Amino acid sequence: QNIALGTVRTPHGKPGSTVWVEIFYQREMHWNRKMAKATVVDKPFWSPPRRGATPPGAY
Repeated sequence: QNIALGTVRTPHGKPGSTVWVEIFYQREMHWNRKMAKATVVDKPFWSPPRRGATPPGAY
C-alpha cells in the first residue's frame, strides 16, 4: 500500500470523504498521468511513538 501526502482546501474535501487525485510519475524518461481515489484524513495521519520519545530509541 502506498502513502502520499497532499494538501486539500476545506471546500474540496472533508475528513473521511473520497476525492479523485491526479498523480504524475516518470517512467523510462516519459511522464505519465494516473487518476486515483484518495481518502481525506486529519493530520497527523501517522505519528510513530519514537517521534515523541525522550531520549529517542535506537533506529
